[in-house]
Amino acid sequence: MESNANASEVQADSSAVDVPEPQQFSKRRSKVWKHFLSLNSTETKDGKERALCKYCKTSSFISNSSYGTSNMQKHLEKCKHYSAYKKSSGTDGEELEDNVYDQKVYRELVATTIIKHGYAFSWVEHEGNRRIHVYLNNQVRTICRNTAKFDCLKLHKSLKNNLKETLRNVSGRISLTCDMWTSCQTEGYMCLTAHYVNANWKLSSRVLNFCHIDSPHTGSTMYTVLLDLLQDWGIDYKIFSITLDNASSNDKMQDYLKDTFNARGALLYGGAYFHVRCAAHVLNIIVKDGLKVIEHIVVKDYDNRESTSSYAKTQLDIYLDDPKIDRKMELDILNFWKENEHRYGELSLLARDILTVPLTIVASESTFSI
Repeated sequence: MESNANASEVQADSSAVDVPEPQQFSKRRSKVWKHFLSLNSTETKDGKERALCKYCKTSSFISNSSYGTSNMQKHLEKCKHYSAYKKSSGTDGEELEDNVYDQKVYRELVATTIIKHGYAFSWVEHEGNRRIHVYLNNQVRTICRNTAKFDCLKLHKSLKNNLKETLRNVSGRISLTCDMWTSCQTEGYMCLTAHYVNANWKLSSRVLNFCHIDSPHTGSTMYTVLLDLLQDWGIDYKIFSITLDNASSNDKMQDYLKDTFNARGALLYGGAYFHVRCAAHVLNIIVKDGLKVIEHIVVKDYDNRESTSSYAKTQLDIYLDDPKIDRKMELDILNFWKENEHRYGELSLLARDILTVPLTIVASESTFSI
């Protein structure tokens, strides 16, 4: 009886004592944990808590906080199964992270998809499309066609500003191709394309505008539209040439443009090289005739230079005296000028402008076939 009483007292006393709670482990904040399965001590051979790789299912690491996660991270970098998983999931080798839903990013992706694939704005209101998006993430707030239109215009404005900045920073001049197209509804459309050599000596082409033009499609009408477009892009002061087909309205349009640019002093050599007709053989004839015209000048100039003992060689002299390249060899002309840009400084600037001149208007005309 006495022992039972003592036991009761001990039990009563123990209930009054504050028993410390089990130790709380810090939250696992490292992103590496999501790639491993947690194994408790009863599931491992050594009786220690471990983390098992989800991908290879063979490598495990002690998951005690004192050991850290560096070994686990190094394993992921070498794990072939993890690399294969990343490749198949389309992450391009980037570290997988928990995707936190962002409505702004969602709307940007939708706008990009509409533009890239030419979807109608009503695509975002299709019931099946909305169900897919909500199924993938229940935080998605679907949008209407007006919102999609707003987002597409916003994205276009952002991309246009980026391209404006790129064109503004082009060190050389910009050449243009322009073409007109009439739809089956007899509506007229103009496509304007810019061509330039960037800082890395890569020839770049960008469609600047694809716009509707009211009838009649006369030279003066096209001139007004084109001049407004160039001023909007801020490149009306750095145009080198424009390639057009042989339509009479194009002849009138380029005459008006040339007069306008010359009045501002914006064209080189008074616009002598401004208008390029869309035909390779015509350009070839122009070059041949031009060489015949200046041949006697070049010969006379060299004769005079040879008779002067104190004559210092110019960049053109150095260029012409250099060994000729075998025509049978494959030559990347842009790469040649990139490598010799510092050797022929002034000539490279001229080459940068001339090499932007397209022989045809295919760059603009092909836009009508998209």
